[in-house]
Amino acid sequence: MNGADHANPDQLLERLAAIVDIVDPPPPQVAAAARDAFASRSIEAELAELVYDSWLDDRALAGVRTSGGPRRLTFDAPELTLEVQVDIVDGRTCQLIGQVVPPRPGIVEVRHAERSLSVSVDRLGRFSVERLPPGHISLRCRAEGALTVDTAWVVVC
Repeated sequence: MNGADHANPDQLLERLAAIVDIVDPPPPQVAAAARDAFASRSIEAELAELVYDSWLDDRALAGVRTSGGPRRLTFDAPELTLEVQVDIVDGRTCQLIGQVVPPRPGIVEVRHAERSLSVSVDRLGRFSVERLPPGHISLRCRAEGALTVDTAWVVVC
């Protein structure tokens, strides 16, 4: 038996991680997005799971659909659902049009690496954001009568 057979599993994993960091490190934008996602988490918020993404879920229908069109996302949490449409406006920015279901007023914060902005949700649960730069986003919804909800991070535009 050689010495590697008796290595501590934690030490072995640390050594493997160090090798991967040298041989194939993550791209800087991936590492930055991971740091941003970790920094913006909240233990008070429910996580809304991405349950539908037209870019992924409609691929089976790609042969019968025209290409292009808006991207549709649905995030589901125990108390509410966020439905979002993403339109590419000028090739460089996006517009988000969203709906909180069941409808209720509140605030949606759009978190992005470049900036974070808050928009009002009307009494019908509608909100919109214009001129959003491409990149990773997450939404934080503070709707009346519901827990704060954070969505998973997704790439837009």
